[in-house]
Amino acid sequence: MRYLVFLLLCSCLCFAQSNPLASTPHAKVQFSPDLLDKTIDPCTDFYAYACSKWQAQNPIPSDRSSWGRFNELQERGENTIRGILEKYSANDPKRSSDGQKIGDYYQTCMDESAIESAGTAPLGPQMKAIAELKSKEDLAKEAIRLHHSGIPVFFGFGSDQDFKDATQVIAVADQGGMSLPDKDYYLKDDAKSVEIRKQYVEHVQKNV
Repeated sequence: MRYLVFLLLCSCLCFAQSNPLASTPHAKVQFSPDLLDKTIDPCTDFYAYACSKWQAQNPIPSDRSSWGRFNELQERGENTIRGILEKYSANDPKRSSDGQKIGDYYQTCMDESAIESAGTAPLGPQMKAIAELKSKEDLAKEAIRLHHSGIPVFFGFGSDQDFKDATQVIAVADQGGMSLPDKDYYLKDDAKSVEIRKQYVEHVQKNV
């Protein structure tokens, strides 16, 4: 029974919260029985019994639409990784070869002025190759080239849990998706959909 309560508590803490107060996203992430509100009968309202104290102490940050334990874990992981990257970004002669590569790569990605100055120029070769396509055969060759470069155009390969047998991880192939959220955006003929398509075409033409 205690194990079941623990699992349910952890599950509840993953759902969205709606308290408007300030957040403490960097607090240590751990289970505490003190977060159980024992003034509430769990048989009457288990969610409030398991989550109300945590909700009161961990309101949604102003820049988020929801907040839960998994958000805390993710942010904690991101902060840990950022600390490692910033450590190796320092020009320390004691850095290892791998550490220097990590730091240099991070510094390059964080050099916003250089990125803004370069604009779309780094994409020039890719755009040129696409612009020079003249046949279906050329399109197939370009798709292969992009896949070899790690750009999964049209479709992608990977691994995932077998939907029919959760004990198995199998190879999967998936479609690449579309620019607009789903096919209805392309097919519906109501005024709003027509206007969205019109604005989308103008957006694409402006950014090509």
